[in-house]
Amino acid sequence: MTVPASAQGQALSRRAARWWNAFFFTEEPVNGAIYFRAFLALWTIGFFLPRLPHLRELYTERGLHVPHPWLARVGGLPAMPLWLVWSCMIVLLVSMACFAAGYHARKLHPVIVLLLAYLLGYDISTVRGYGQLAFYQWLVAYCLPYDRLREGGGILHAPRWGKRLAMLLFASVYLFSVLAKTVGGEGWLDGKTLFYTLRGHDYGSFLLSAWFPISLGVARVLGWLTLASESFVALGLWNRRTRPWAMLLCAAMHTMMALSMRVSLLFHLLMIGHLPLFFSADTWQRLGGWLHRAPILSGLRRRQR
Repeated sequence: MTVPASAQGQALSRRAARWWNAFFFTEEPVNGAIYFRAFLALWTIGFFLPRLPHLRELYTERGLHVPHPWLARVGGLPAMPLWLVWSCMIVLLVSMACFAAGYHARKLHPVIVLLLAYLLGYDISTVRGYGQLAFYQWLVAYCLPYDRLREGGGILHAPRWGKRLAMLLFASVYLFSVLAKTVGGEGWLDGKTLFYTLRGHDYGSFLLSAWFPISLGVARVLGWLTLASESFVALGLWNRRTRPWAMLLCAAMHTMMALSMRVSLLFHLLMIGHLPLFFSADTWQRLGGWLHRAPILSGLRRRQR
């Protein structure tokens, strides 16, 4: 019996709708959202603390700043007096500390985003790609159910669509990195990019790359391994069976980069810090049980009693 094309299309649409709803709107524990709320805030605090001694150079009229291209088209953002820059920075740091602790986090979120939009948009010369990723995650994070962890004596469950957006944004970084290195760039398939990077003095000649100089042939192999690793991380994180290996590979890849290239540790911490977003509900439950039995926390609870 031949199935009409219209019926096949309807069945395919129903399957696609079920997959869409299951992927985005399945309810799950909010542990991952609570974790990411604290992690993103603490990482951003670490991003801005080294800037404090250089606020005059970065954000006042005397500074040499590079505005965001979108803002440059309309003349850029106005410069503020130094005392106002310091005020904004103090408000930002205090707000992010409260946000990390969950104190009025939902109300503070727009304030933080507005301050970040000014401070990052006014000068992007030191933001780098990882700073931009963090800002985009601040926008996405407003969709996370991070308001409270427990309800009715148990862990709160909520639809996971906000967390899925943050996960998709993170995984897309590796996917577009591979495309940029292959389709939009050159020097990775023949190893020249890694060879000159690791042996140069701008990013290379650091720890492992200084102790063990590589040849062009080795750089070619490392280039292919990098492309394969980034592809596996971008796709493997979404499969339950390959997820542990993708997480391990991601952490190992950034550890090796930190030990061989002059790239800010903030970049590696940001990328590795995203991995708990992919933890399953069982993993969060086991972590919660371990923390509950941890000697330090048990001692604190006994003292409170």
